[in-house]
Amino acid sequence: LGDCSQFLSKRRQGECKKGIQDFQKVRFQVDQFTRSKNVALGREATKNADAETNMENKRAYLEEAIMFLKRGLDQDPNLLGVRFDLADANFRMARTWDTTVTDTTKANPIYREAARVFMQLVNNDSTDAETHDAALYNAGQALYAAGSWAQALPVLQSYIATHPREAETYPLVARCLVELKRPAD
Repeated sequence: LGDCSQFLSKRRQGECKKGIQDFQKVRFQVDQFTRSKNVALGREATKNADAETNMENKRAYLEEAIMFLKRGLDQDPNLLGVRFDLADANFRMARTWDTTVTDTTKANPIYREAARVFMQLVNNDSTDAETHDAALYNAGQALYAAGSWAQALPVLQSYIATHPREAETYPLVARCLVELKRPAD
């Protein structure tokens, strides 16, 4: 599809080109619909997770949300709000494991994934200061929750540099320093 040169008459070549253009328009509309449907389904699954009290059901909804939000981003990587929603869904998923299981082997990789996606917003995608700041703070929190002290410390310090009055961040930095055996810093 796309080569109309096999037709000898100009009329047939024109019909062929028009057919290709029509097909591309339909494909574009289908892609837009699918992307928006994936995003809507992901956000709906997140809302369902918020309303759920059973942890297994909450995790199932969050897994579904993560899957749909990833699909939406695969179709359009520039969807900033969706990237934030994906990182947040990962963070929430990690919290479900953190609050019900003392073994952190399930929660920590998910926290690190949430931090990775939040940092994509900080480093690559962020278009406004509010999104940047929220993503930076959340990335620091996710790394902290994962026990990734060396990685969390510079992120949290960066947040403090721009938000020195945010008191809840200082204990996180202090704990990172203690865990890294640098309490004098």
